[in-house]
Amino acid sequence: MKWFSRKKEQYAVRIACDPDGVSVFGASGEIHRIVWAEIERVLAYKKDCFGYDQIQVTLIGSSKTVSLTEEEAGFTEFVTDLPQYLPPVPREWYVALVASPAFDATIHTLYQRS
Repeated sequence: MKWFSRKKEQYAVRIACDPDGVSVFGASGEIHRIVWAEIERVLAYKKDCFGYDQIQVTLIGSSKTVSLTEEEAGFTEFVTDLPQYLPPVPREWYVALVASPAFDATIHTLYQRS
């Protein structure tokens, strides 16, 4: 099963926030970076994974889109940091999304640049 563990490690992901933006890292280093000032819209939703829901967030910028999932390392910190860096985002957004009905496909707009 060496091939399986190597393949899984290749896609290992970690999220990191800083005052300038969000970075997504894979096993080989930074894969994606989006700066806060570039973000035009933030969507949060539950994805039906056949037996469980996965919380996902999509950051839509002027030149790129970055999607994050709750299974990635650093997601908990991202949940805390998001309202700090994009103040219109409500602090309790994650709790409200988790509390919504199971397998609810509703997309929540957390941020929309005006």
